[in-house]
Amino acid sequence: MTKNGGVNKNGKSIKLYKGDILPEVNKYYIVSTYTQPDGSLLISGPNSSVLCNESSIIGIKKSEQYKKYLDAFKNEIKRKGDRQRFNSKYVE
Repeated sequence: MTKNGGVNKNGKSIKLYKGDILPEVNKYYIVSTYTQPDGSLLISGPNSSVLCNESSIIGIKKSEQYKKYLDAFKNEIKRKGDRQRFNSKYVE
């Protein structure tokens, strides 16, 4: 996965979209990605990485946060003239 933004080359500052966060090591996140034309995944913008307060995969899957994102995914509304969609190279 690639994330827009991050630590600048000088290591003294970070660049992020307004409202976005950088994931931290040893924390769990619900991540929303955009599949790119080459099949890679891009994480970009606010709400693309949401900190999950659970500390295990089982806990995450039982959480209301996870259920909300899963429901949104299953009930996605595609609009006429919507953007072109691509398939991830990480899913068979």
